[in-house]
Amino acid sequence: MPDRWTAFDPRTGASTWSIPNPVRCPDGPVAPLENLYLRLPYYVVDGANTLMTINDCSTPDRIVIRETAADPATGKVLRERMVPGLDTADAPSAARRWYAGPQGRDGYTATVTWRDRRPDLDLFVDGPTGRHFDMGEASIEARSPADGGFLVNSGSTYRQYSGAGEFVCELSLATPRYVETVLLTDQIVEVDRTDPQRPMVRVFDRSNCQERATIPAPFDPGRGQSLRVYLVPGVLLFVVEQGGGNGTLHGFTS
Repeated sequence: MPDRWTAFDPRTGASTWSIPNPVRCPDGPVAPLENLYLRLPYYVVDGANTLMTINDCSTPDRIVIRETAADPATGKVLRERMVPGLDTADAPSAARRWYAGPQGRDGYTATVTWRDRRPDLDLFVDGPTGRHFDMGEASIEARSPADGGFLVNSGSTYRQYSGAGEFVCELSLATPRYVETVLLTDQIVEVDRTDPQRPMVRVFDRSNCQERATIPAPFDPGRGQSLRVYLVPGVLLFVVEQGGGNGTLHGFTS
């Protein structure tokens, strides 16, 4: 583990602060879990206003995952604590692997997959408040780059949460439904391929999840066209591709 945390100005490359590495585990033997992507016992989470490290401090008889947070402007350590909600009494041998990553505005997800039971432990944690909930077998479908709000897909419904993890509203999904979904500033936009010959674009109000418009999607599968949806700052982009590789861009202000 590095000895220090050092921040640099992205424009000039000059160092802005440097502190001793605040990440530490309590004294005693450790038995780290296998993690998903890295050979390191921690993940770095870069939030909108907080820099966090989610660190594996598991002991031989208990899973222990800790959060350390610092102010990215000054390097001041804001908190050191157990990951809220991850209070399992299981030993590391019960887990297959773990993972943590950014989610929401200043939050993260912490996931532990079990060897012999379901559902896995899949927590969302809001860093500043400690608000948390277990998503169970649901999955995060889309995230707003503007405010960190996100949609959780349970298979039959979307539950929308604010960037701080507060429940906003819920909308039902038809079954089966083949969709791509993006979150704009005030709208949820969904490309619905339930009918593969007549794909539709559905628009929902983010404040209450009420459907506001349904229009044909700007492509024709019968003519060998396919559609990809991208969200970049300020623009919702539909990319219509032909079988030969040529494409057309349809951009909409988001």
